[in-house]
Amino acid sequence: MEQMLLQGPGPSDSGRMEPAMTNVPPTPPPTQILADWQEAINCQASLLSDPEGHVSRLTSLAKELERQGQISKENLHQLLDVAAEAHRWAIQELLTRELNR
Repeated sequence: MEQMLLQGPGPSDSGRMEPAMTNVPPTPPPTQILADWQEAINCQASLLSDPEGHVSRLTSLAKELERQGQISKENLHQLLDVAAEAHRWAIQELLTRELNR
């Protein structure tokens, strides 16, 4: 589904705002974003297969919740702290597994 954005007047325009179609995907509802964050934080397999990418996704989801006004700045910092701790755990777990081979 595409969202409509207003496109400003250009050199040959009549000066009025015209709708322009873009390929910007719609933002998921906040409850879905929170559910996605909770699912992601509990997915050890994904965290261990790509710790940096996984934490990047957690960070993006948390920031989107804050941007939408669904969580406070304090809650954002808490979610980012949990994501950072998950990253530390994954790196430690991967190193431990490597050493125990």
